[in-house]
Amino acid sequence: MDVKSLKKKKVPGLVIRAREHTVTLGMFCLFFVGIISGALMIRLENPISSLIVSMFRQYNGLIVANGFIKNFAELFFSNVFFVLVLFFLGFSAIGSPFVCIISFVKGVGIGIVSSYLYNNYMLSGFGYCMLIFFPQQIINMLALFIAMNESFVNSKMIFKTIGGTNQNEFDLKIYSQRYFFVFILEVISSLLGSVLNTYLSPVFIK
Repeated sequence: MDVKSLKKKKVPGLVIRAREHTVTLGMFCLFFVGIISGALMIRLENPISSLIVSMFRQYNGLIVANGFIKNFAELFFSNVFFVLVLFFLGFSAIGSPFVCIISFVKGVGIGIVSSYLYNNYMLSGFGYCMLIFFPQQIINMLALFIAMNESFVNSKMIFKTIGGTNQNEFDLKIYSQRYFFVFILEVISSLLGSVLNTYLSPVFIK
């Protein structure tokens, strides 16, 4: 086998991986735009930011009373809800636009909460973000970026299959295995979040 034939075999795989990274980069850009939008929205009176702030204040006010187990359950089911939505979007030919919307919406939520914390609690709010809010969100968003990438790629693949232009096969086993890894990351994120929220949150916000 000559060098040219080897290069021809390697190129499709490299192209596919490049496209997958492009999807992840696109999702990150939407997420970042969402964060900026959320941070700006908190300065304006609107129902979206008011609702998110109200939900956060209600949750934070019950952290100590709820205890570790209940805090873990609430965080876990909240995180897994988005994972399940993304999982089923991957089976839809029109799921990819909704995956993009989820990335943007998650960014908006994080932007609103972090901006609210800093504007209302200043250094305490900054400390809360750095030591409590962001660490759990980093793991949570890592899991969601993997899920969003998988769902977007598979949704687009199904769309092309219907149009008769797809040459790749959908591998349910690999898709499920990657989502199982996402599930494990969400368990870790929820455990970390419940520990930090239960035992460290009252130090910064009372």
